[in-house]
Amino acid sequence: MSPDNDRSRRSIMIALDPGSPGRAGLEIVECFVDHRGRHLLGVALEDGELLAHARSRFATEVMLSGAARPLEQGRLERQLRGQSASIRRAFEEAAARLGYSYGFKVLHDSIAARLRDEATDAEMLVVELPSVFASHQAAWETRIDQLAAVDLPAVLYARSGVTERKGLVALVDQPDDLDVIIRMAGRLARGAALAPTVVLGEASRSAEQDVRNLLVAALQERSASMRLVRSTEIGAVTLGRITQVSDARVLVIPGRVTKSDPKFVREILRRTSCSILLVNPARAETQS
Repeated sequence: MSPDNDRSRRSIMIALDPGSPGRAGLEIVECFVDHRGRHLLGVALEDGELLAHARSRFATEVMLSGAARPLEQGRLERQLRGQSASIRRAFEEAAARLGYSYGFKVLHDSIAARLRDEATDAEMLVVELPSVFASHQAAWETRIDQLAAVDLPAVLYARSGVTERKGLVALVDQPDDLDVIIRMAGRLARGAALAPTVVLGEASRSAEQDVRNLLVAALQERSASMRLVRSTEIGAVTLGRITQVSDARVLVIPGRVTKSDPKFVREILRRTSCSILLVNPARAETQS
C-alpha cells in the first residue's frame, strides 16, 4: 500500500533509530495485528543532545587517526538527515511489504515526552531494544521510565534474535485484566505459533477456568496446548525465570503493574531476554 496521512485510522507507532530499524517489532506486530484499518507511523529519533553539543564552540570530534578537529554542526546535520532518509526507506519498504498504510516523521528534541504525546492516541507504541541499549543505555533507561508512567494502550519493547523461540508468557494478576490480556496473548500465540503459558497471581486463581475458556477461544483450537502457572509472588525475578523455562519469545503483562514503580519495566527487561508487551486493559482495543 502507499503512504497514507489519514490520522483517523488506528495507528501503530514504530520508534526508529540507526541502531534499531524496527524489523523486530514489525515481525511481532505482523503476527497478530490485522493490517486492515491500521496505519503504521514510523518515528525517527534524532539525537537532539548531540546537535546541541555541536553548537558549542568547544565541540570536537576524534577521527580514526586519533586527531581531533572542531565538530561542524552543518556536517553533523547532513549526516543525521542521511541516516533519517535511510531509516525511512527501510521502514517504508517493510510497511509496504506487509500491506499497511504508513507515514513517517522525525523527532529531534525531548524524545520521551514527544513519544508520549504522539502515542497517546495510538493503538500501540513499538520500541526496538537491542542496539539502543548498547549504544544509548542511559538515555533509553530514562525514556523507558517516563513511558512506563503514562497510560498508553500498549507498548511493545521488541528484541531481535529471538524469532526461533517457541513460547509466550502472559501475566494475569488481577481478574479485571483477564479478558484483554488473554485475548491479546491468544492472538499473538496463534499468529506466531507460540505455546502459551499463563501466570496467575493470587487474586486470579479463582478465574482459572475462565482463562482456559478465553485462551481456547483466542487460539481457535480446542485441543491447543497451554500451561497455567500459579504464583504468590509476581516480580521481575519470577517472571524472568518463567520466561526462560517457557522459551518465551514474548512476555505479555498488564501495564498497571508498572505504575507504582516505573523502574519495574527496566528490571523486567534486565531479567529477561524476550520481547515485552505492556498492555493497558482499560485502554487497549481487542479485535477478533
